Amino acid sequence: MLLSKEPPAKYRKSFIEWRILRSYALYRAKKVLEADSEAEAAAAQAHSSGDWELEADAEILLGSRSLSPTNWDRETALSKALQIATRQHLSYQQMQAVLDLGMARVWRDFYGDAIPYFERAAEMAKRMGFNEVRNNATQNAADCYRELGDVDRALKIQLDVVAAEQKSGAATTLSTAFIDLGTSYLEKQDSAHAIECFRKALRSVKAREAPAPFVQSANSLAQALESTGALDEAQRYNEMALQACDKTDRRRLGELALTRGAIAADRRRYQEALASYRNAIDTISLDMSSRDTPSVLWEAHAGLVSVYAKIGDVADARAHFEQALSIIEQNRADQLKREYEVMFLSNLIRFYQEYVTVLMLEGEVEGAIEVADSSRAGVLTQNVAGKDKVRSGSLVQQVQREARLTNSVFLFYWLAPGRSYLWVLTGCAVKTIELPEEHALAQDVASYLSLLVDEKRDPLAGSNPVGK
Repeated sequence: MLLSKEPPAKYRKSFIEWRILRSYALYRAKKVLEADSEAEAAAAQAHSSGDWELEADAEILLGSRSLSPTNWDRETALSKALQIATRQHLSYQQMQAVLDLGMARVWRDFYGDAIPYFERAAEMAKRMGFNEVRNNATQNAADCYRELGDVDRALKIQLDVVAAEQKSGAATTLSTAFIDLGTSYLEKQDSAHAIECFRKALRSVKAREAPAPFVQSANSLAQALESTGALDEAQRYNEMALQACDKTDRRRLGELALTRGAIAADRRRYQEALASYRNAIDTISLDMSSRDTPSVLWEAHAGLVSVYAKIGDVADARAHFEQALSIIEQNRADQLKREYEVMFLSNLIRFYQEYVTVLMLEGEVEGAIEVADSSRAGVLTQNVAGKDKVRSGSLVQQVQREARLTNSVFLFYWLAPGRSYLWVLTGCAVKTIELPEEHALAQDVASYLSLLVDEKRDPLAGSNPVGK
């Protein structure tokens, strides 16, 4: 009601502020195109008036809120806001633009690229005394480290953030801090601590007062409980989250569908699981920003793979493996900071491991070698040759040709939790030797290293089964 009537045009500054506030209200009402129009008009008016602070505010609003098909790339507006704020020494707008630029990359799963933005925003917030913004930026950086596989570093940061949020007493931000901490514990396979954190997160908020954090807390708890086999309780929290979820939030609805699929698969209700995973894909695909959210898509395809493999439908399993790997490889190819790519890939290695297992069980050794090699060589291939397709389909033939030319034998080791392999490639044959699973091999390596390093014994002096 207060924004329904525009102020007189002669009050130029108030008129621009009114447009910015109206744009924000329209975004909240999901009227994206109208909101974009108001924000763009406010930025243009502020620019013509030389009001750089309001122009930066309008560009930040446009960049951080817009999801419309005509302006999906938020980074353009945010970069413009940062340029204005830097040139005009607007410290607060600089900090906000940097923080939102980090979030724009996170939404596209570019975690390595986002970290420097969050760390810079945290340092700026510290200098200005904005502790809540500092905690938020620091937490976001920790989330990125976790997503990239550096879970220990994430945990150390997140424990500090939780302690700081407990002192502040802000329920919503405390809930988020507990969710992030619990997620890192879950990555460490510490289910007990993860569940404890998610329960604390859920207790911190109420569905009516803060529906988004409530939904995230409930679904995170459901995921953790599912991983421990507490399926009835997991389903109860998943349904609780679905009931409170904004039905226009397709990313969150897709995540809830993934959890339902995992619970159904654990109960061997395979058709129900397939339907849930397909629902996740359909939900995200309808989202105008679906290309910003690849993680839900590849996880849904990976869930379909797991179910199809269990019911013996190898053809459909392979089809969805290819779709999942295509999304993973494309997203990895778009990662700009090379030092984080290997960690990003390591965090996704389980998909390659499952695919190799399915191919080997089907006797498709060459296909398994191709996929296994792509999981390791993709980053190096992109560094040397650009974004060419990692899997050529003729890797084994190329290696065998090199083996014939050089009279060599190539050995390729593949370690995985279920089955490990040594592939021996000669000029005319491919031989498979099955090895112990990854954990058993790690124990053997640790035992042998202890013999050599700690005990300082000569391994040739006596019989040693591990050495053999």
